[in-house]
Amino acid sequence: MIFSWTAGNLDHIAKHGVTRDESESVVRGTKPPWPEIGIDSRRRVWGKTPAGRLLQVVFIFPSDDEVDASSLSLTDLIAWSDGDERVASVIHARDLEDDEKHQYRKRSRRS
Repeated sequence: MIFSWTAGNLDHIAKHGVTRDESESVVRGTKPPWPEIGIDSRRRVWGKTPAGRLLQVVFIFPSDDEVDASSLSLTDLIAWSDGDERVASVIHARDLEDDEKHQYRKRSRRS
């Protein structure tokens, strides 16, 4: 999976104190029952960063004509244009609330 990062989505997650690497780590490390698919095919995942931080990350798979090709590295651009990789765009990321952390731990024990 390739991530498209623009000033807009980087600024948005930074307002919540979340980094690009943390967001990508949570999305890449997702395990069932995640992701949950919601409105407009938005995918929501709850997960743990390598440092142990529990986050919620919401992302989409934009259509090819919505992908900002200038946001991709040359390697990613080639993989995407060859059809080898899908592009994801993070639209929101934040720390889990206390009750969500409890739910996450409970769900994680079941899987």
